[in-house]
Amino acid sequence: MPQLLVGAQSGDDAAVYRIDDHQALILTADFITPVCDDAFLYGQVAASNAMSDVYAMGGKVLLGINICAFPAKKLPRTTYQQILQGAADKMQEVGAVVAGGHTVKDDELKYGLAVVGRVDPQKLVTNAAARVGDRLLLTKPVGAGAVLAHANKRKNGERRFEAVFESMCLLNEAAVTIMHDETVHACTDVTGFGVALHAAQMAEASGVGLEIYASKVPQFNGALELIDEFGLPAAGTSNRKAMKSRIQVDEQVSEAQQALCFDPQTSGGLLMSVAAEAADKITAQLRQAGYLHVAQIGKVVAKNEQISLLQLKP
Repeated sequence: MPQLLVGAQSGDDAAVYRIDDHQALILTADFITPVCDDAFLYGQVAASNAMSDVYAMGGKVLLGINICAFPAKKLPRTTYQQILQGAADKMQEVGAVVAGGHTVKDDELKYGLAVVGRVDPQKLVTNAAARVGDRLLLTKPVGAGAVLAHANKRKNGERRFEAVFESMCLLNEAAVTIMHDETVHACTDVTGFGVALHAAQMAEASGVGLEIYASKVPQFNGALELIDEFGLPAAGTSNRKAMKSRIQVDEQVSEAQQALCFDPQTSGGLLMSVAAEAADKITAQLRQAGYLHVAQIGKVVAKNEQISLLQLKP
């Protein structure tokens, strides 16, 4: 079907359907289990997470449809109202609307949205166009999974939670205009699969190899220490097992630094493949746009069978 510009073949962030030469629709869906006890905040994070797929492809969010799996008799009605309100407010932040949805009864609470966005086909960014020599940029810190799982076991855990939730609620929208620079060749957002698996998907779709400098991957305060002491959350362990045969690790990379690259994220940052000569410029623009932890974490190399995790030497 020629109108389907992006489908399931490349494992990209969303489907893209061409309307005409100047308009295409981006369609995606995502839902998550609760990441906190605050219902309104949970709704905001879930909406930010669902919208991120549209932004990863260079699009503008238009509307969302609620996806609700609610244990109706276990929680008060006001809890569900707060979840929906949090999401609606987050969508409204970018001029988008929530237009209804669907609810089912479920023993485990889950919430998210199906999201529709719009993009000019000439400005569409996918995960399948990384080029050898490109630099890899990551816009947000990682380690959210470890912090959410373990920070309450240590003093000042609340401060660490605050930093993670602030990052989760920071929309990737401000990066979209910067992504339309012709030197940004590919992009994907980093969520539940962690940096390593999302990078591997980009490498496979683009027909290239990647080197990631573990020491350059930005991290939430205390995340490395929490992983070192308590290990990865279950999803991170699954990510690591899935990549076991596809990863090559330099002996100087610590166990915790390795693990950090598999830590699952929710509403994480964007991983961009950018022309080497423009990497510093794009990094500066992203920092100015509010992504204060943006970092250059690696480079694109010729295709190989494995993703390399390397310690960047001074």
